[in-house]
Amino acid sequence: MNDLHTIALIVDPAYGERLRAVAAGVRHAWVVTSDANDAAVERIWQDSRAARTSGDEGGVTKFDRHGGDRESWCERILDAIDDHHGSHALDRGYAALDVHGVALSERLRTALVARGFAVFTPTNDGFLAGRYPLPER
Repeated sequence: MNDLHTIALIVDPAYGERLRAVAAGVRHAWVVTSDANDAAVERIWQDSRAARTSGDEGGVTKFDRHGGDRESWCERILDAIDDHHGSHALDRGYAALDVHGVALSERLRTALVARGFAVFTPTNDGFLAGRYPLPER
């Protein structure tokens, strides 16, 4: 079942096949490009028979690394995610960002608060950011 209010952001270059399960549970997934991740994305695209490159529900988008670390990659892709999935792009926008591969830092919290996020919950491999209190998972 897809959570149509959640976008996944994966900044772990070794995430690989784990991407499939994450992408199946969210509106859309954004994943940093790498050999392991690119191969997993290609398999997802082949399985869906539609190469999705932006904004499609249930799709996966690859993005290039900008900066020297995962925190930078995460921060620098936030505007593109908002451009594709924010309330100006879709009726209701998205309510949560499920980040994998980096812990919440003060720098990321500041960037996310500036974009309307207010609730932050740590997860096993990252964090969940919400625009308002999130339902139980």
